[in-house]
Amino acid sequence: MAHDAHMAAAGVTTVLDAVSAGEFSAKRMRREIFAATLEALAQALATVTANPARALGLFDRGELVHGKRADLLRVRMVDDVPVVVAVWRQGRKVM
Repeated sequence: MAHDAHMAAAGVTTVLDAVSAGEFSAKRMRREIFAATLEALAQALATVTANPARALGLFDRGELVHGKRADLLRVRMVDDVPVVVAVWRQGRKVM
């Protein structure tokens, strides 16, 4: 819930900055909100991927960048329950 509030605040602040600068256009607002949302999403993903990996000393994983393990889960929500539908380990699909 706090994360949702942070994302909303980031988008609202950016839009208010655009409005106060006299750059009030729907296209600009959408672009700014999208950018703020992506930034908040990246921070949220790091909270559950890169940060724990670093805390455990696992510096070869935790983010999808060249030279790291590239472990990845694809999850689909089924009746509000996350279900793993695909798994990649070291960049190779194993499920």
